[in-house]
Amino acid sequence: MILQKLRIWQVLVIILVLLPDVFSEQSGRDVLALEKIEVIFTGKEKPKIKIPQQKFRNKKIDALNTEAINQEILQQLKIQAYFLATLDSSAMKDGKQKGFGIYQLFITIGPQFKLLGVDWLLSDSLQEDYYPAIDEKVRTFYNRPYTDELQRVLLRSVIEIFENSGYPLCKIKTEGFMLDSLETDQMGIRLILQIEEGSRVKLAGLRVPANSDISVRFLERVFRFRQNEFYDENRIERYTRLLRKQDFIKSAEKIGLVYGLDSLYYLQLIFEKSPSTTLDGVVGYIPPPVNDPSQNGYFTGLFNIGLKNLFGTGRRLDVYWQKPDRYSEDFRVRYREPFLLGLPFHIGGTLHRLVRDTTYIEWEYSLNAEIPLSENLSGFARFYSREVFPDSLASLQLRLPQTRALHSELGLRWDTRDEPFNPKGGQIFSLFFDYGTQKNVGPAYLVQEDTLIRETDVTKVRGEVATFLQIFRNQVLSLHFHGILIGYQGTVVRPPDMFWFGGATTVRGYRENQFFGEKVGWLNSEYRFLIGPRSRLFVFGDFSYYSRKHPEFKEEFLVGYGAGISFPGPLGILQVDYGLAKGLSFSEGKIHFRIINEF
Repeated sequence: MILQKLRIWQVLVIILVLLPDVFSEQSGRDVLALEKIEVIFTGKEKPKIKIPQQKFRNKKIDALNTEAINQEILQQLKIQAYFLATLDSSAMKDGKQKGFGIYQLFITIGPQFKLLGVDWLLSDSLQEDYYPAIDEKVRTFYNRPYTDELQRVLLRSVIEIFENSGYPLCKIKTEGFMLDSLETDQMGIRLILQIEEGSRVKLAGLRVPANSDISVRFLERVFRFRQNEFYDENRIERYTRLLRKQDFIKSAEKIGLVYGLDSLYYLQLIFEKSPSTTLDGVVGYIPPPVNDPSQNGYFTGLFNIGLKNLFGTGRRLDVYWQKPDRYSEDFRVRYREPFLLGLPFHIGGTLHRLVRDTTYIEWEYSLNAEIPLSENLSGFARFYSREVFPDSLASLQLRLPQTRALHSELGLRWDTRDEPFNPKGGQIFSLFFDYGTQKNVGPAYLVQEDTLIRETDVTKVRGEVATFLQIFRNQVLSLHFHGILIGYQGTVVRPPDMFWFGGATTVRGYRENQFFGEKVGWLNSEYRFLIGPRSRLFVFGDFSYYSRKHPEFKEEFLVGYGAGISFPGPLGILQVDYGLAKGLSFSEGKIHFRIINEF
């Protein structure tokens, strides 16, 4: 009997121990998941807020989640200057789905705080010079909701006034504020701010990284910097942009202000230098035709070496050679001397020799100058002589005369790209006008038989328009249009004098220099996926129109499309484009392979 009683007590104890868990499990089944959040405002004004539906949907409705919802809604109201917004109550009602609920918040938003005015405490010596400018700037912020963003922009605007006047150490402190009721649903704030302008800073010079070989004097000329000029934030930002545009600079941070051991202030340049030498080379082999094994194969190739920053002074030397096929060759040497004798312009020269299918040889000697007119605008002038020596067979059959010409060319270029290799924004606009005289100097029989005029006037107009639009983060649409018009007075334009195009740098999907015309226009459109500072994937569409009257009339529209990739590799930057001309099969596409070695 005693044993039975003990067993009954044991059972009761076990039941009592387990009973809370049973009730807990049962009550857990009644806990609802969130279906929707509803916010109900009291009062006339209904501020716009973003209700975090997706963030909390399907989550368990408990004290932790509801408190997080409450705080997020109230924080949004504070951001909109409803600093006295309060949660009156909250409620839960059944949702459309079983086991789901709608969480309701009833909020009194209170008055919205607006900026009524600002009182400035400023040194007496600066009152007359700076107070009018400060007052004019600050008044644009009056009667607007007093948010953290408004305060930040307002103070930044005032500090910029002093930074652009030689006071980069300027600080602003809040001394106090006053409240004033405007209406029943609005409150006014009047701020009292103290301006501590600090010392007015004169700049003693520029400083470059310790391991840099770039001439400080050269950079001073690029920036048009003068010693002992007062600090100007707008000018410093322009210096940073100019630094990033130099072809021997890989990347540059914002220029900083440092205090030297000599108790003077300097601008500290922080940048990563690109390799001063670039080597671009590719070699190809064209096998003999399958249907004619008696012919020999031949090599094609390209060699391009560039010395971009000789002696750390921005001097540049480029040597270019290309053999696109068995009978053609292109060779160029170009030199650029920046700031000749300290003058504010650059001068350079070019030697160009072109062999076109053994049909003719062309020599060109040019002297050119570039004048930086502003940060984005440059003027150009070029004077050059050009001679064309046709092969005797070309003179006889193609009726090509030997010519000699003198030309002068003037142009402008506007470039606002944020960086030259992978721009995310900006535009390019350029326009060049070329005028010259060309003489037909032989052979004598051709001049006589074709009654060629001895001398003719030549005009050429070329231009480009480009824009770069950032669509999404690291996705850019690039549109680049080029146009060229060539006119000869009193005679036809012959093939050596026309513009030759087609291939990797003009219309992809076609052979290099496959077409020529006297009126040529083409659009390169690319959608780029930027995967690094010097890397990108892209798809492209190239569209072109050209026409000519000689040797036969021709007018044609061209379309090429494809994809490509450019990225740094072990040997340098590797770039591969695959282009397909409209109407051709996939196997007939053109591949452009390129390796750029930098050291």
